[in-house]
Amino acid sequence: SSRRRHTRYISVTGVQTCALPIFKVGLTVNPALGANTFQEFIAKAKSKPGGMNYGSTANNVRLFMDEFNKVNGTDVRFINYKGGGEAVTALLGNQIQALYFGVGNLMGHLKSGKLKALTVDGAARSPLLPDVPTLAELGYQGRALRGWFGFLAPAGTPKPLVARLNAEITKVAGQPAFIEKHLTPLGLEPALNTPEEFARYLKDDIDKGETLVKQAGLVDN
Repeated sequence: SSRRRHTRYISVTGVQTCALPIFKVGLTVNPALGANTFQEFIAKAKSKPGGMNYGSTANNVRLFMDEFNKVNGTDVRFINYKGGGEAVTALLGNQIQALYFGVGNLMGHLKSGKLKALTVDGAARSPLLPDVPTLAELGYQGRALRGWFGFLAPAGTPKPLVARLNAEITKVAGQPAFIEKHLTPLGLEPALNTPEEFARYLKDDIDKGETLVKQAGLVDN
């Protein structure tokens, strides 16, 4: 297959980790599509096999949509863009029908009604879009890889130093004023965990990504 690639997997064994904020990502459509809910989007996609497109610049979004198509028996096609701005412009111009994109980057268009968010990822709704349900609320059975930022230190960094870094980072990032001013407007959620918890999260994220990549046929098994 032309989509298949030989991929080098990155080992994170021994890497010391600190903490992370997570992107709140949502499935957003052009209102011209006529889909007002996630279920209506699925129905539209089923009624037009291969006739709907989504744009992306990120591999994890492509993996999510490959899984979405598999779970729902749809064929929403991938259109690659060099940058997020190009993809948003294409959606505004109805050249594509959907984006799975960070909601913080789209709030101006969402508030103006030029775009419509149908669902968001994660366990809780976004404070920016309190009326938009999560995938979990809607009973979505597919797996989703979430975008995140993390703080990493070289393997072998003394544990007391890692613990100190973690404590200082989580102290600042956990302050309500910091969250309200610096995270929420960007569509970011704080995830104030320990180095050990983040290490487990990172390993699980990589394992899920590897599974989805293989299922999508993007690498040789």
